[in-house]
Amino acid sequence: MPDSPRSDERWGRQGEAAVRLIESLGSHAIFTLDAEGVITTWPAPASELYGHDAETVLGEHLRVLLGDRDGTIEDAATILPEAKTGTVEREGWHERSDGSVFWGTLTLSPLRKSEEYGAVCRDTTTTKEYQRMLERQNDRVTDPSLLRSVFRPRSLREGL
Repeated sequence: MPDSPRSDERWGRQGEAAVRLIESLGSHAIFTLDAEGVITTWPAPASELYGHDAETVLGEHLRVLLGDRDGTIEDAATILPEAKTGTVEREGWHERSDGSVFWGTLTLSPLRKSEEYGAVCRDTTTTKEYQRMLERQNDRVTDPSLLRSVFRPRSLREGL
């Protein structure tokens, strides 16, 4: 019986547990957006990740969080319609309140029985830097001039 006081009490406890979970996740910023992409909730982990306090970011559009190094701001306009039908994940530059940027993974999901979206962001800068380092190493390993010098005996390289 969804209307019973006991059921309301259960949902209240679950809601409190959900808030505690969201507030304690230091590695993820979990917040909500309305149908137009305006930020409607802003917990402490989001403040820690982005540097914005709730008073300055609530009521602002999602694009204030996205850096424009690779055209990401235009992506803010396309990601919301895509998220209406299901979960969407995007990687790109995100901007902190001090102007510094980080590479982040943003996941938007439509909330049930609502016109709102749940947003989860995670700083993936370290992973991105590691991928770039591996790509550079791979480029060096496949460089033909390096391959010739590695596989030619030293005596042939020195003309002996």
